[in-house]
Amino acid sequence: RVPKAVAFFPYDLCLGSIAMSGWLAALKVDAPAVAAVSTPVAELGKTKVVVDTNAIVKGLRLERLAEECVTIPEVLREIKDKQARHTLANLPFELKVVDPDDESIKAVRRFARLTGDLGALSDPDIRCIALHYMLEKEAHGLGNIRTEP
Repeated sequence: RVPKAVAFFPYDLCLGSIAMSGWLAALKVDAPAVAAVSTPVAELGKTKVVVDTNAIVKGLRLERLAEECVTIPEVLREIKDKQARHTLANLPFELKVVDPDDESIKAVRRFARLTGDLGALSDPDIRCIALHYMLEKEAHGLGNIRTEP
């Protein structure tokens, strides 16, 4: 079941464990890229994707999805099996690790509470969605983001 919170964003924005078909897409952004943890730096025209644990565990070829992949620290801590660690270690690019800001986390929690999906989302799920929210907001403002269900 795809949580109703998917309506929070233009449909296919996050690559993750909730529902691959519903959360899988590369986001074209004229957005700040992340050069270090929580430090956005402007980089225009990059195709980005927010990566959840499931994408790495399933061995998806992330380099085919976007020019830049971004994730949260919890995703890296969730990678336990040998094959997934091998996939992670052999990515042909740097996987950027960023923490979403508190405002984005609060916005995601609020929306998920309004849709009744808060209980179905893990903390890493919320933080991945919040990271996408933050990147989208930095790139395009709130115009593409639904704030009410």
